Amino acid sequence: MANYTLQRFPSGPSDKHPKDPHNAVRGTLARVEYDPITEKILSSTEIAPTLENADFIIPQGLYRVVVTVSPKYGYLMPLLLGVKGRSGIRIHGGTKPGQSQGCVLITRKNDYQAFVQTLISQQNNLENITLEIFDYGTSRKQKEEHQLAHCRTVHHQTHHLRARTRREEPPTQTD
Repeated sequence: MANYTLQRFPSGPSDKHPKDPHNAVRGTLARVEYDPITEKILSSTEIAPTLENADFIIPQGLYRVVVTVSPKYGYLMPLLLGVKGRSGIRIHGGTKPGQSQGCVLITRKNDYQAFVQTLISQQNNLENITLEIFDYGTSRKQKEEHQLAHCRTVHHQTHHLRARTRREEPPTQTD
């Protein structure tokens, strides 16, 4: 099981995070390890800073991630599944929010390449990959609810993935 989080920072004016003139929402992508029994976070490792275009922000929630060939770019890229009302939402490299119309941008090229290679390896090992997106300042109760929902969803997805793997069905592709 490979669990990732994307914590977004406020996009409004503040001392720490002033409003970006390019309409960006900044965040941090991290790998998270959960205790399978207590469902508590054991560790979190920061992977990379991110950007999203504030006009096309992805709703908070838990998403399954698969690596597929992008029809637009022709190479392997992470794809978020289950984004309500949208399809083809990817994670790719970029430094300006205008380079995205709904995708998550990883701002450092080396971080992006390493992340994609890790995801490919995890996918090849039949690991279920998830990304939980949430906004900074989410209340403790909301975080606990997200975490509990995450653990339940991960358990369900793992069971479904194992069943599909036994039937030897290829993962479905969207884009």
